[in-house]
Amino acid sequence: MNNEYDIPFVVTLHMKNTYAVLRVHVIKIEGQPYVLLQLEPLMN
Repeated sequence: MNNEYDIPFVVTLHMKNTYAVLRVHVIKIEGQPYVLLQLEPLMN
C-alpha cells in the first residue's frame, strides 16, 4: 500500500487579459497531509 498520493485540483482563473492556472496538490506522507499550491500565470 502506498502512503503517498497526489490529488491535483486545477483551477483556471481569468482576470482581465491574464489567465492564471492554480494547481492544488494534496500529498500524504507518513500519515501527515501536505498541501502544495502552484500558481502559474499564462500570457496570451
